[in-house]
Amino acid sequence: MKRFLYLNDATLTIYHADQKELKELYCLNANDDTDLAIFKDYLLSDLKNALFILIDSALEEYQQVSLPHVFGKERQSSINIRLKRLFEQNAYTYTVLQGRETQGRGDDRFLFLAINNVEELLQPWLKIIELTQIPLQAIYSLPLLSQRLLNFLPAANHTLLVSQMPITASNNSGGVRQSFFVNNQLQFSRLTPLNTIEPHKYADSLLTQITRTERYLSSTRNLPSNEHLNVLILNHLPYFDYLSDALKNETIENINIELIESSEFSHYFGLNFSNPPVYLHHLMIHLLAKSTPKNHYARGTDLKYYRYQQISKAIYLGSFALLFFAIIDTGLIVQKTSLLTQEIDLTHRKISGLKSEIAKVDEAISQLDPIELFSIKPTLTIGKPLMQQRQWPNQALRRVSHVFNEPIYQEFILKQINWQIVSEQEKSVFEAEIDNEKKLSHTLFKLQLIGQVYLTFENYLDVLRKFNALQEALKKKEIGYWQLQVLEQPSRQNIGELSSFNLEILIDYPSDVK
Repeated sequence: MKRFLYLNDATLTIYHADQKELKELYCLNANDDTDLAIFKDYLLSDLKNALFILIDSALEEYQQVSLPHVFGKERQSSINIRLKRLFEQNAYTYTVLQGRETQGRGDDRFLFLAINNVEELLQPWLKIIELTQIPLQAIYSLPLLSQRLLNFLPAANHTLLVSQMPITASNNSGGVRQSFFVNNQLQFSRLTPLNTIEPHKYADSLLTQITRTERYLSSTRNLPSNEHLNVLILNHLPYFDYLSDALKNETIENINIELIESSEFSHYFGLNFSNPPVYLHHLMIHLLAKSTPKNHYARGTDLKYYRYQQISKAIYLGSFALLFFAIIDTGLIVQKTSLLTQEIDLTHRKISGLKSEIAKVDEAISQLDPIELFSIKPTLTIGKPLMQQRQWPNQALRRVSHVFNEPIYQEFILKQINWQIVSEQEKSVFEAEIDNEKKLSHTLFKLQLIGQVYLTFENYLDVLRKFNALQEALKKKEIGYWQLQVLEQPSRQNIGELSSFNLEILIDYPSDVK
């Protein structure tokens, strides 16, 4: 949700808007102390969301200026000198580069805009914004922004966009704004009072004003003699119907007029406005809610609280990112250390077991009678598994380590790894369950993975999904895995604490694996 202040010469209207909906909250007058108090209370109700001001005033001036084609400090110096000559010292000014001249020395073409009489129009509201320290993000010119609307309307070289002004208690006679564009670039705009709100008189008066504007453009050569003026009238019912009837009975030379019903046009944008009729500024606020231009009227002093807010956000996000990556890095180090410790402990236990078995074999051999040949077979039966005990599932352990170190499985903490060689008797049972073409001719290992994972109501389903994915990752055939069995899986009964899991994996390895 974004907050917009629509400011014309009579009132300030507060809107809340997002990409689909527009709501009108208050319509206030700067000359009413009660309204100023309401505005202050409104600002204090939300100290975080920034404000956007949209200016629609007869006090706004427009000047077409050509300056030498220079860059950097020289260009800015030329602009500043010309602004001082054209406008009042305290005026809010804004400059738009509109291209270069096609003839002569190729000067840059600028549109200079200014808001005069700032003390009367802007300052009453800016003082309260400054007092409450609310971040102000931008001050926009409605006529200048309205050129964005032309991207959705019929294209023409010379366009006059005509829109009705909102009727308020202090502006009950109505009026229209006429904005002239050349190649979709604003040249000037003006507010024209019509002094009537009766639909049939309104239509006649509006067409008269359009005719006068066309004559002015032709006389000042802003409209070439061989060009037609494309007039787009944005209006609402019932004025729209009366204008349609009036145009059926009248043809204006050198002018092409197209009527646009504002409510229907707003639906094209996906705008949902609960308080019709729809005016030009409603459409522009809707577009601003989607994207906001960087350039505008506001001065550095007006934007200081917004800049403070942005700096605070950047510092907070930077600190959070540093903390997050530090935690992740520490967790990875701890997990890798734990895995290495487990492998070392497992190795020590296996070595101790082998030493004990070898000692028993040595003692049995020393007691054998060389003549008693029948004793050789039991000795070989004992020696064969002992030789197998020298084989290690190194590839499997590496695979387990790689799988558990993948980011998606970081939350599964491996606490213990047990392994053993499957006896010939157990091996024959497994062989009976498979095809003859897949007889187990290699050493068969049984690997047991015991670990824990922390469960919450929010992550329970996600943990189960990852646990299933973990099983599939451990079953990959390129490392020779034969069979995986889940002895224990994370349980919903352990939500809010560490839940255990236990996986048993049978691995068929070639006999030369060490």
